[in-house]
Amino acid sequence: MIQFIKRLAAYVKPYRFRLGLGIVLGILAGFMEPLAIAVFTTVFHLIFSPESASLRSQLKGLPEFVREQIPQAVWDWLDAAQQALASGVKTHPTAVIALVALIPAVVFSRGLFTYLNNYFLQWVAIRAIRDLRVKLFEHLMNLPAGFFDCR
Repeated sequence: MIQFIKRLAAYVKPYRFRLGLGIVLGILAGFMEPLAIAVFTTVFHLIFSPESASLRSQLKGLPEFVREQIPQAVWDWLDAAQQALASGVKTHPTAVIALVALIPAVVFSRGLFTYLNNYFLQWVAIRAIRDLRVKLFEHLMNLPAGFFDCR
């Protein structure tokens, strides 16, 4: 099986940049799913419970390593958006608009990364299959005429 995969890898070798790009975009598309869930829940909590406890206490359900990766500037911005929602949106309307605009931005990014992942991987697959077919056709054309005799 390993030999078979190595032989097939030779057909993909000329297209390794696009293959790598497709793999990286697939990984990014995979990370967009949990990000979308986090954005949806955060926006939901900020909009529908603005007067409740601070955002940090609301997001205790997130794993600790995820909360540590969020920069302090993002926490400050989310706290400002939460205060704007609690004060009737009149003090920071741009923060609320930007917060709600995160949802379509994440959905668009997820769709874009998924599309590009599929595009690049399909492009590599089609080119590799074409090269394999060309090699097979060349082999068949170089066979002696006696090979095709059915008697």
